Amino acid sequence: MTGKFDWAEYKQSVERYYYPIAEAPKEEDRSRVVGEATEWLLSREPNELREEFLVRIYGSLNRPGCDALMAWLDTTDFWIAPASTRFHESEPGGLVRHSLRVHEELVALHDDLIMRYPETYDRSYSPQTLDIVALFHDLCKVRYYAPTGRWRKDDHGQWYIKQEWTVHDEVPLGHGEKSLFYVMSKMGLTAEEAGAIRWHIGAYEPGVVHGYPTGYSHGAAKEKWPLVGLLQMADQIAQQRESTPKE
Repeated sequence: MTGKFDWAEYKQSVERYYYPIAEAPKEEDRSRVVGEATEWLLSREPNELREEFLVRIYGSLNRPGCDALMAWLDTTDFWIAPASTRFHESEPGGLVRHSLRVHEELVALHDDLIMRYPETYDRSYSPQTLDIVALFHDLCKVRYYAPTGRWRKDDHGQWYIKQEWTVHDEVPLGHGEKSLFYVMSKMGLTAEEAGAIRWHIGAYEPGVVHGYPTGYSHGAAKEKWPLVGLLQMADQIAQQRESTPKE
């Protein structure tokens, strides 16, 4: 991986936060388990995903601050982080894969609406806007997951560690709100781009089912900015494609 990501510091976080949820059969297994967790992360370094992400971003984006935002991402765990603890894209690199898939779905939805309903869908968005909201919508998950594990028995009754993740929220600002904070600390957004990122989880947003205060704002955003609903749909479609069964 290029950039300034500090692998030594990250390894220390593995050692600090990685632990068997159930008591280990042998206490001396702890150091071995931590070592395996570290190797699991290091072996999945998604260089190809990073290159694909850069191609899509710099294919359209020339907005001031983009270079600073990308440089900051290189100092984080964005390229190796999962997209969830165990539901969708819960492997190292899952966050990047999910972001790329949401981008694919958003572009497809946008282009399909314009082609099929030109008389009723009169709003088209630039590639730059679509790239920004899709590829950066989940920056809230940067420095959010820490590796952990759970003791399981295999079919032969032997204990093994199933690699998993736990939440370790370093910047507890919420979901869409935190993505906005990270993006806008480096790069400006239009109001509609900001609204799409802020409300991208839709009905999963706490309080959105109530009128005051969250529900009013969410409803107004969807009515005013079609991009909000488009990103929500793209995110849901991507998650359905990625979903993994719970164990």
